[in-house]
Amino acid sequence: MIRNYQTNLSKTSENKMNLQNKVLTQRNFCSVKEDPSAAAKASNLTRQYLKNSDYMDMAKDLRSKIDAQEDSVYQVVKYAEELYAKLGKESLNGTNLSQRDTYANTVLSIRDSILQSLNATYSNTYIMAGANGTEAPFGINKDGKLTYRDIPVDSDDPADLEK
Repeated sequence: MIRNYQTNLSKTSENKMNLQNKVLTQRNFCSVKEDPSAAAKASNLTRQYLKNSDYMDMAKDLRSKIDAQEDSVYQVVKYAEELYAKLGKESLNGTNLSQRDTYANTVLSIRDSILQSLNATYSNTYIMAGANGTEAPFGINKDGKLTYRDIPVDSDDPADLEK
């Protein structure tokens, strides 16, 4: 008698759990063998949901990286405007050597600021580096020219452009 009671109690608890599971998941089955086609649809929906979730995460990361690139370019534009405002025509008209040294130091300072903006990082990668984000893409060569991956940015030499 106790054995029948325990068996019936166990079956009732299992049925209750299955019904609760059906209500919570809004499915008409608890195992694949109860409704194979509905289980296949549910599996596809779950897979698509996870895939879409991955795409959304990737899109958010990409948007953040693009925002960082945009901020970097904005900084470069701001420095260029600052350079134009500070130096304009007066630097070309000045004959005083110390005044020209001051202008040169200002230009070098702004150049270094622009270089730092171009070599900004996002998630431990250089945002303007392209595929190889582990190395700083921009630099200054021995002639004082701005380079991208050791190629002067104003180069029109076909050999440089093929690198």
